Amino acid sequence: MLRVRDIAVRLNISLSKAYELINRGRISSCRFEGAIRVSEEDLEDYIARCKKGRGPRLENRHCSPRPGQPFKHLDGDRLLAAWRRQGVGFDPPDADTLR
Repeated sequence: MLRVRDIAVRLNISLSKAYELINRGRISSCRFEGAIRVSEEDLEDYIARCKKGRGPRLENRHCSPRPGQPFKHLDGDRLLAAWRRQGVGFDPPDADTLR
């Protein structure tokens, strides 16, 4: 039986992501005296489902657009506000300087 830390290492994901997969029932698990354990077969089943496209993907599909496609949800005002909070000194150019 594998510990949650072993699952995270095998899947190359964070420990919190491993707990999330277990809590959501994506990876079957058992509890022994309060400790969560996953059988080797259950982990292999999860990996097989991911490979066949029936299981969840490990990466976040909403992070970046497909190559050649523009961002659809980019909010310039929010981006500028976030840059300013980080101390990046950027102000958009005036209409006069664009000519």
